[in-house]
Amino acid sequence: MDKLCEFLIQSLWGPILAKSAILDKSLHVSYATPLNIRQENVQRQSVGNAVILGTNQKTAAVSINSLNDCKSPGSDGLPAELYKKCKYQLVKILKHAYDEGIKKGKMHESFYKGILTLIHKKGSEENINNYRHLTLMNMDYKVYAKIIANKIEEQLGIIVESEQSCAIKGRYIWDNLNTLREIIWNKQESNFYIIALDQKKAFDFISFAVCLLILS
Repeated sequence: MDKLCEFLIQSLWGPILAKSAILDKSLHVSYATPLNIRQENVQRQSVGNAVILGTNQKTAAVSINSLNDCKSPGSDGLPAELYKKCKYQLVKILKHAYDEGIKKGKMHESFYKGILTLIHKKGSEENINNYRHLTLMNMDYKVYAKIIANKIEEQLGIIVESEQSCAIKGRYIWDNLNTLREIIWNKQESNFYIIALDQKKAFDFISFAVCLLILS
């Protein structure tokens, strides 16, 4: 199993990380201009400030409540049920730890450690593509990730264009479907095509270089 995990990481992530290690100049130029324009927008600047500001005990408690029960814990062995049971004692500790991490620019080492496991989906067990890789992270990491996700969710409607309805609070996919139906109805007397695209392993092939550039 260890060799299988190692092979999975090298085959899927090795080429991606290698390409993302160096930012190509043309990539930087192509993304720099629109980013600079966006940064001039005061409203969007406030979005970034809202996301990176420190947490408080209330947001930590909300995040703990949202943790899923009966899930495998990370390397520290502490499950979500324990966090919920000791929530009022833990929120003070977590807030201090998160604030210290933001101040120092780095969280505790356990934040960056996880247990990589493979889950067989279907088909032959000898085919690596039939496995889903899953990393078990500690609950303190999950709590903070949820805090950030909640903050981002509140601001996504400002920075993501209206054409995207997926994963945006207050937007619904059937709005896009209704728009598509209207286009088909209005164009039914003319020749036209509708192209549907789906990327295989889309998240595995996201450019880390572009993500880091946008975040900077």
